[in-house]
Amino acid sequence: MRGATYRADHLDGAPPLPRGTGQWSIRNRNSIHMPRWVSRLTLIVTAAKVERLQAISDEEAKAEGAELLDEVTGRVSLDDRRGSYRDGFRAIWESLHGSGAWEANPEVVAISFDIVKANIDATIGER
Repeated sequence: MRGATYRADHLDGAPPLPRGTGQWSIRNRNSIHMPRWVSRLTLIVTAAKVERLQAISDEEAKAEGAELLDEVTGRVSLDDRRGSYRDGFRAIWESLHGSGAWEANPEVVAISFDIVKANIDATIGER
């Protein structure tokens, strides 16, 4: 890549900043506004479906990064026999969207994708 330096590559130490910039990202941009050539990952959408929020399975909630919550105490659990990732997902959803957002059970778009650890321009030639 044309001289890009990525902060994530240096989490264990303090590397030098990119030459002449004095900043981490190009003009200190958020990653969503970075130029295409800086991309190191490509997401290939494999499926998209509309479903109700509460249709999420325990396995899907775990894949979303939800923590296992104890069904009795409502606290994070290490015992998957007494817990639910779905309850953990519900807690995340309500923290983001407010009390009662889970009960509203809105339609959501569930998107599945494959991760390719390469710039999108490199993956186009492979397809």
